[in-house]
Amino acid sequence: MPISFLFPEFLFASLLISIPILIHLFNFRRFKKIYFTNVKFLKELQTETQQRSKLKHLLVLLARILTILFLVFAFSQPFIPVGNAGPVVQQRIVSVFIDNSFSMEQEGNNGTLLDEAKAKAEAIAQAYSPSDRYHLLTQDFESRHQRNMSRDEFLEAVQEVKPTASVHMLHEILNRQKEALQDFEVAARKIYMLTDLQKTGIDLTQLNADTLNHINMIPLVGQTFRNISIDTCWINTPAIQPGARVELNVRLKNFSETDESQIPLKLSVNGSQRAISSVDISGNGESEVVLSFTVNESGWQNCQLSISDHPITFDDTYYLSFPVSEVLNVLTIISSGDNQNLNAVYSTDPYYKQSQTEVTKVDYGSLSKYDLIILQGLDMIPSGLSASISELVKQGGTVCVVPGTKADLGSYQSFLSNVDANYLSGSDTQYVKVNAIDIRNELFKDVFEKAPDNIEMPWTKKRYLLSLNTRISGENLMTYTDGQVFLKKFNSGNGKVYLFTSSLSASESNFSSHALFVPVFLRLALLSRQDGGNANIIGRDRSISIPIQIDLQGDKVAHLINKENQFDIIPEIKNIGRRSFLEIYDQIKDAGIYELNHNEKAIWNYAFNFDRKESDPKIYTIEELKNFTEQAGITQISFMEGGVKNFEKFISESEKGISLWKICILLALVFIGIEVLLLKFMKS
Repeated sequence: MPISFLFPEFLFASLLISIPILIHLFNFRRFKKIYFTNVKFLKELQTETQQRSKLKHLLVLLARILTILFLVFAFSQPFIPVGNAGPVVQQRIVSVFIDNSFSMEQEGNNGTLLDEAKAKAEAIAQAYSPSDRYHLLTQDFESRHQRNMSRDEFLEAVQEVKPTASVHMLHEILNRQKEALQDFEVAARKIYMLTDLQKTGIDLTQLNADTLNHINMIPLVGQTFRNISIDTCWINTPAIQPGARVELNVRLKNFSETDESQIPLKLSVNGSQRAISSVDISGNGESEVVLSFTVNESGWQNCQLSISDHPITFDDTYYLSFPVSEVLNVLTIISSGDNQNLNAVYSTDPYYKQSQTEVTKVDYGSLSKYDLIILQGLDMIPSGLSASISELVKQGGTVCVVPGTKADLGSYQSFLSNVDANYLSGSDTQYVKVNAIDIRNELFKDVFEKAPDNIEMPWTKKRYLLSLNTRISGENLMTYTDGQVFLKKFNSGNGKVYLFTSSLSASESNFSSHALFVPVFLRLALLSRQDGGNANIIGRDRSISIPIQIDLQGDKVAHLINKENQFDIIPEIKNIGRRSFLEIYDQIKDAGIYELNHNEKAIWNYAFNFDRKESDPKIYTIEELKNFTEQAGITQISFMEGGVKNFEKFISESEKGISLWKICILLALVFIGIEVLLLKFMKS
């Protein structure tokens, strides 16, 4: 086994062994003459004494030589290299990543995996010199960690690491570490990663060879690989009225191979338990369940779903929030006179509040307060109205276009092109019937008890033809026998456009007196408000739309509040067009319902949930990663055993080799002791 020296120049001091050798060769003691009266036995005694004295002197000499040699070796600091390891004389920067995602909260051999990671991070720091510099990185990517620290500062920062909802991919973490180390002008850079190697956090195709930095990956393995999570939930009902029955769809996932049965699922709304169910999920499968409850009053409905599943619990709760309004606002813009057909539709239910205005009297500033805007029978769409509604649609509004009997195709083309819809390219006056309805579309949900067989369809005597722009996608909701479209839906920005190709004039179409007329326009209004709930993901959804524009003038300040977590911040709000956007960044750390308050008035609720990326506890084995890195030619990543008992010693030997200087000091002391014993007890 080869032995190397950290300071080989000290080996020249081994020449000091010449001093005891010279002393041994030249004994400068003076001899005294002693007279004996009888020398009969003197010769025999003298011979025996000289032999014992010579042996004693040789042993003392050897002890002194070995003492000097081992002292010299100790100062030269000998070591046995382990692999490619070897001590570094220059200052080092040691970067340590601690995976503090939720998956690290599962139990390991010594507490949670996060506790083990923190203990090993401290051991890594102790294995290096106090003069070295240290860099800490966690899943939070906190700016306060983006600096080099002393060992004491590093150890203090490690103790402050807490579990987080933030999740980053392995290649993103490695890039962050490499970028941080580039700013440090030191001779040696060391990278350590303490992680559980969860598959959802590692994209093997993104790992690349790196010739500048060597990465030491230290896997931490938990004791469990099972977990059940509430994956998501949603409401199919587009607009919910007070007193209505709400069906909440919930999806649960099982991440183990074992079938799970009778899992209790609870639903609380505004703090009161409203529904309960039990769910069976097959191994590595998922299950959907519907929980129903009645909305008793208007206002915000804050839902909390929960199950009981240990030890991974961060995904056992899911939050959803949705508003219930007293009315649904509809604005009909007409050319002049009265719109009896649509007035009759929306007057049947007080939930629908219809307003009507002539095209020359539109208040453009108030358009955003309406859920649905109907352009009914306009022969021309003014440029100002076209621009305002186009912007409103892109920001999430809904508009229904019913052309007039003498539509100005130029103004319609300008408006419809702005909202990414096919425009009116011409007209014909032939009698034609509608023969197909897309009953699978949400517009016709609950309109028919069953699929119609021989229903009498609407007809038209005059219709407009649509442009054939294949780059514009849309949904054909109602079509004629010749394939032309009667009603088509377009998605534009965050909003929707419904376009009829015929007017409601009785002389041109019978649709206004047809059985489909009322349910179609009622459904159009309902679908214009998407109250299906909001459920945002912490760390992913950072810019969130606010349905209304917030006045940020003067001293009016908005607050984002969660009373349960004693959370209250002043978020950044950006006004773009007629809408506002809430900029979250990384300010929210806990799941729950957050209230947006402006000028001491609650204006919107937001539900935030933890990212479910960490729900799947499956991990890569060291063998799998080794095989991949070998095949990919990545030689800069090595995998270290995380279960070593004396981890500090293990790291020290891995980086510095097996140090022998302490053994040399011990042997030097041993030989000093031997010399003392020889001089004291061995007779000459």
